[in-house]
Amino acid sequence: MFTAIWTSERGLRVETWRRRDSAMSEETIVSEVRALMIERHPEWSGQDWIEKGVGCFCSEHP
Repeated sequence: MFTAIWTSERGLRVETWRRRDSAMSEETIVSEVRALMIERHPEWSGQDWIEKGVGCFCSEHP
């Protein structure tokens, strides 16, 4: 289970930073990454954490 969480968090970070590098707005990043993560992991429950995760990664982006 830990591996699944780590992999999900890593994927979220990679997809967020990839879009941040292209100078997208945070709103657009949230929308795109949320759709992508739900497509990849439809079994996730409580998907509201995705937006919060994207926001955190946007603020941490180097």
